[in-house]
Amino acid sequence: IARFKIHMHQNFISSIRCEHEMSLVYNARDMVLQTERAIERIDTKSYGRCEECGNPIGKARLQVFPRATLCMSCKQKEERR
Repeated sequence: IARFKIHMHQNFISSIRCEHEMSLVYNARDMVLQTERAIERIDTKSYGRCEECGNPIGKARLQVFPRATLCMSCKQKEERR
């Protein structure tokens, strides 16, 4: 029984590590996709404009989060949904 418990614990730890690694991979992939979208918006001269309302996103927001696609007002509305 002790060996079984150790084996189960090792499987649990391995599972948590795998989930953590997959989370890191998904986050990195999302950052790449967001960056590619930002580059596309630069190319089409729409970078810095809110995709929802068309208003300027704001320099301060873009400095903090250069991949932003929404102004603060639209982002707050999205988060409330």
